[in-house]
Amino acid sequence: MLITNLPVQNMKVSDMWDLDRIGIADELQIFSKTVEDQLVQEQFLKGLSRCEDGRYCVSLPWVQKFPPNIASNRHIAEKKGYLQLHEN
Repeated sequence: MLITNLPVQNMKVSDMWDLDRIGIADELQIFSKTVEDQLVQEQFLKGLSRCEDGRYCVSLPWVQKFPPNIASNRHIAEKKGYLQLHEN
């Protein structure tokens, strides 16, 4: 006979519904998290460099799902800048 004792005295009722709290986890989620973590770490290390003054520089991560032909918003930014300059 197997008896399991969970430390439920200090848990909220809503925490009891969280399967991770009681040690039940989806193996696929765990695997995909570790693969995703490795990819993020590799991308971070690729973009890491050291500047001439000794500071570290890290490139910004870009979302890969956007299409390569993103429209420019330069004309909108110029118009807003022009309006702000000539407001006063």
